[in-house]
Amino acid sequence: MKEIGWPTIDSKHLVVYSKQMLDLENEIFSQGMPQEALMEKVGIQLSKWLLKRKSLLKEGVIVFLGPGHNGGDGAVIAKELFLKGYLVKLWCPFPLKKTLTINYVNYLTSLGVEILREPPNPEGKELWIDAIFGNNQKRRVDEELIELFNGIDLSGWTIHGTEKWYVENGELVCENGPDNQYGYLSTTEYYDDFILTLEFKQESNGNSGVFFRSTLEGTKISGWQVEVAPPGDNTGGIYESYGRGWLIKPNEKKDKHLKYGEWNSMKIMVKGDNVKTWLNGIEMVNLEDEKIGEGKGSIALQIHSGGDLKIRWRNIKIEKI
Repeated sequence: MKEIGWPTIDSKHLVVYSKQMLDLENEIFSQGMPQEALMEKVGIQLSKWLLKRKSLLKEGVIVFLGPGHNGGDGAVIAKELFLKGYLVKLWCPFPLKKTLTINYVNYLTSLGVEILREPPNPEGKELWIDAIFGNNQKRRVDEELIELFNGIDLSGWTIHGTEKWYVENGELVCENGPDNQYGYLSTTEYYDDFILTLEFKQESNGNSGVFFRSTLEGTKISGWQVEVAPPGDNTGGIYESYGRGWLIKPNEKKDKHLKYGEWNSMKIMVKGDNVKTWLNGIEMVNLEDEKIGEGKGSIALQIHSGGDLKIRWRNIKIEKI
C-alpha cells in the first residue's frame, strides 16, 4: 500500500484534505472493498458521533441527499437516526443518479421516512445534515435544473391536436377533447442528452407517454416514447412510433411499482444511444440503440386516443448532460 501523507493526529486535525480522501478511497477500493460497504461504514460512524450529541437531534433532522454516493452516505445516517426514534426527513435538491442511493432512499420511504416536496424552511429548528456532494463532484453547482412546466401556464410548450391541455392548481392536466384522438404537448426547444424527472397521476384510463427526441407533423409523431399506462401495460418501456414498435418492455414483475391513481415519479436519462428509465426510483429498462443515438427533437407528453382519459403532471424538470 502506497504511503499517504496525513496531518498530525490531534484535536486540531479532525478532517483530511480532499486529495487525501480521494487517495484513501482509491486505496480502499483497490483492495476490493465494495462501495456499499464503505457507504455503510461511513454513515454508521457519523451516526454514532451524532448519537453522542443528542441535544443536536431533539428538534428533528433533515438530511440533504446528493445525486451520487455521497447522498447514499446521508441515507445511511438517516436510517440509523430514524431507527433510534428520531424524526428524520429527506430533501433531494437534485435527481438521484446512483442506483445504490436510489435503492437506499426507496428503503427509507418504505420505513416511513418522509421526502420533502419543497425546500426546508431555513427558520426551522431541525438539524441539517449536508450529504449533497463529495470529492468527485464535477458538475457546476450554479447549473440549475430547467423547469419545463412553470405551474402557471403552458409557456414553452406547443399543443398538437384538439385534446385538452390546461393548468389546474399548479398541475398540468390533459384529457380527451371533442375528437377523442391522439394529442401531444411538446417543448418548443429540442433536447439531446438529458435527465428528465417528473411526476404523473393517472385518473380514469391513464394511458399516456413521454416522448423524447421527437418531431411532429400535426398529430403524427416521430420519435421514442417512454410508456405511461395502466397496470400491466409496460409503464417505463420504450416504444418507437411509426417505426419498429416496442424496443424494450420492463420485466413484468416490476409493474407492481406503478401506483395507479396516485402520484408516481419518473426519471428518464438519455445520453447518446443509451436510454434508462426509472419508476418510483426503480430502474425499469436500460436500452442502447443506434437509431435513437441519431435522433433529434423535443420532449412531448401524449394523451392516447379513445374516451375517458385524464392524466395529471407536475414537477417536470430537465438537466442537460
